[in-house]
Amino acid sequence: LVATCYGGRNRLVAQEWTKAWQAGKPTSFEVLEKEVLAGQKLQGVLTSNEVQEILRLRGWEGRFPLFTTINRVVNGLLPPAWVLNYEAGASADVGSSAVGSVSDEDIVPRKRPAAAAAK
Repeated sequence: LVATCYGGRNRLVAQEWTKAWQAGKPTSFEVLEKEVLAGQKLQGVLTSNEVQEILRLRGWEGRFPLFTTINRVVNGLLPPAWVLNYEAGASADVGSSAVGSVSDEDIVPRKRPAAAAAK
């Protein structure tokens, strides 16, 4: 885990992605994957979306605000600086202010009906 956090490809690409945001030139993870990883695949965004789906289905987004905020950041719903204030990021209304009018539900849709998720 320590090696992944300090030297893994997710950290490396996230660092470059954040630098691009800070420079006012946001780019996508797909572009950075090609440029930085030279053919290797990035798993962090996919994993974050899968975790977020589970949190949403179980109504646990408020119990895991860091995961929720990170998912919103990596999907372009919040700027990277929100990670530092992740509790506010998890409760922020991103529906109308999202990049390109995209919402949480558009990024990580429910795969089961809401009634099944309540069980």
